[in-house]
Amino acid sequence: MKLKADSKSLVRFVFLMYKVRSELEKNSGTQFDPEIAACMISIMDEDTEYKLHE
Repeated sequence: MKLKADSKSLVRFVFLMYKVRSELEKNSGTQFDPEIAACMISIMDEDTEYKLHE
């Protein structure tokens, strides 16, 4: 399912990914294993077409 750029669902997804990325960065080394956090951030950064949303 492809979403339009102005879709509310896509906006919510992007905001959620921003929040998740912030939590991973903030808690890397304490709450999250630094290697796993870095891997997750890398995956999120590579998902420029927001395919994780699907």
